[in-house]
Amino acid sequence: MTSKAIKCAVLAANGVDEKQMTAVQRLFAKERLNLRVVSTEKALIQTWNGKDWGHYFAVDQRVDEALSADYDALIIPGASRSIEKLRMNPHTKRFIEGFNAATKSIAAFDEAVSLLVMAEIVAGREIAVRDVDLEQAVKVGATPSASALQKSGHIFTAQIASEAQLDEAAHNVLNQILDNWSQKQAA
Repeated sequence: MTSKAIKCAVLAANGVDEKQMTAVQRLFAKERLNLRVVSTEKALIQTWNGKDWGHYFAVDQRVDEALSADYDALIIPGASRSIEKLRMNPHTKRFIEGFNAATKSIAAFDEAVSLLVMAEIVAGREIAVRDVDLEQAVKVGATPSASALQKSGHIFTAQIASEAQLDEAAHNVLNQILDNWSQKQAA
């Protein structure tokens, strides 16, 4: 089986960070990974470029219909508009918990880390977390990382402050997904 067989879910809603969404989409398309958008929305999501609405992405599956068993990895780009919509949907927590229970790769950028905290899957893990989410992260048993990019087992978290960090984070996530998938195939 090649990397084409790897099916990654991108969990996002309207207002998702355009740079993060685009960087992940481009890199994964280049590597020929199957990237599917899972959302609270029905047909399309629109990105936020920091100042205004941006690109559209087609939604492949609604989160209330999605099963983590159908995917090999989960990527959650940030941006407060998207994260708040995802947080309000009870299926978001179920979807995230499914990836964690199966030790599938999970990556969360910026505000999206708060969804991992909400799902209470970061206990005993070192995570890159925003100051605003620090108290809740510690409350559920996470250890805040001094690093902006942090891998802890099958979970990768990032607080992205520059284009270079975004590029590094996207490549780290890709490598984590490929490594985790290879290990599961060998088992």
